[in-house]
Amino acid sequence: SMGLVFNPHSFPVSGVAVVHTNGQVPPSYPVPQTIDGQTVYVDTIPPLGYKFEKITALPSNVTPVKLIQSGDSFIFDNGLLRATITKSANWTITSLLDLKGSSSNSIITLGNQLEFRYDGGNIYRFGFEEQCSFSLISVINIPLPPLVIENTPMKVTVRATLYVQSSSFAQNYTMEYTLVAGEPFFRIKLNGYASPYTAVFTTFKFPTTITRYVHGTPYHWDYKYPFPYGNQDDFQMTFDAVHDYFIPETDGNVISAFYHSATPAWAVKQNTVYAAVLRNSPGSCASKGASGSDSNTYNIHYAIRVPTGLDTASTGQPLRESRTYHTPPIIIPVDPTTTSTPPTQFSLATITPTPLSTITTTHSSSPSLASSLLFITSLKRGTKDSHKTFIRVYNPQNVPVGVSLVFDAALAPAKPVVTVATAVEEDTGMVVGQSNSVNYVSHLALSTLLIQ
Repeated sequence: SMGLVFNPHSFPVSGVAVVHTNGQVPPSYPVPQTIDGQTVYVDTIPPLGYKFEKITALPSNVTPVKLIQSGDSFIFDNGLLRATITKSANWTITSLLDLKGSSSNSIITLGNQLEFRYDGGNIYRFGFEEQCSFSLISVINIPLPPLVIENTPMKVTVRATLYVQSSSFAQNYTMEYTLVAGEPFFRIKLNGYASPYTAVFTTFKFPTTITRYVHGTPYHWDYKYPFPYGNQDDFQMTFDAVHDYFIPETDGNVISAFYHSATPAWAVKQNTVYAAVLRNSPGSCASKGASGSDSNTYNIHYAIRVPTGLDTASTGQPLRESRTYHTPPIIIPVDPTTTSTPPTQFSLATITPTPLSTITTTHSSSPSLASSLLFITSLKRGTKDSHKTFIRVYNPQNVPVGVSLVFDAALAPAKPVVTVATAVEEDTGMVVGQSNSVNYVSHLALSTLLIQ
């Protein structure tokens, strides 16, 4: 059967797509399954557009996923990575092999281990950041029997529940571990809640000390060095507001990467990555404004990636993988009896790097073709004048790069005038094209194009 695949991203996408048989808006969270549980593989869906695609479970050139049960462990393998989760280790990740890497050793010593802290802080800051209590909570962990909820060549998912008891709470935390064919990362969904005055962290321990990390920001990326901070002797670290991805390094070498959509606080302590997954801080320590409690149950999604094949943040690859992880394309089956014949594929706008020799510009700098992805982060009609269209372009490199933009005629009149600025408020008036295909130089991380 055929399906109509929609790609919400500004770059072509191949891989997981989510089937929706009822035409409803899909969940934009990293769960590659639908109301009927069907996940399919799609190939080269055009950016900001659609493509008619044959619905297939898995193409022949993609290695199927295998699940092996060995003792009290489950081993996931898709030819790119091999992950092991173990009941006697409280359903943590006890091994993660990079099958395309040069080493046969696990890239982690222990992964997705939960740690609980009494958090006497406030809704703005952890207790250890405010000279308030942040002591370790002693817990008893009881791993419960697992459940294999999906086992197909396309995707394998095992649900593992951990019963956690302390002197102040007793509750279940459920982890769903998923490996998808063709993906170099291991997906995790954590379901649970934080009791009052509790912060819940997931931790990942590595064999080597982490000397630097790179992470996404709201509109770019940054790198940091681990720095101890706080008044809690056994918990001194600096947490960063992390968007999309977190990449730890040892002496300049990438040792892993983490993708997420809603786990903003990440930190490093020696050889361990900490991520705050759940928090309930009703206190008003240090009198920092409002206070409140949240004991609701949440699903938290994140993934750990093997290092082979991962390029630098300046190329845009980590951002692209993270975005397609937590917002996959959707595919709606097409009625085979329909008489409608729309175009087989469509793209609202396409953006790529281009050689400087193809660009005419009055600027004196010398940008070059970069092996970097470019992103359209915003495309909208004018609020006051609907005949205008604004496109915002993100260049992840910190150097100028030639840009080629092609947009559909629906966005502009027959002979549009396209101008570029570093921001709408800083219009340079530089005309870069008078057709639906324009080239220009992106000198900064962000540039805004006006089509009218």
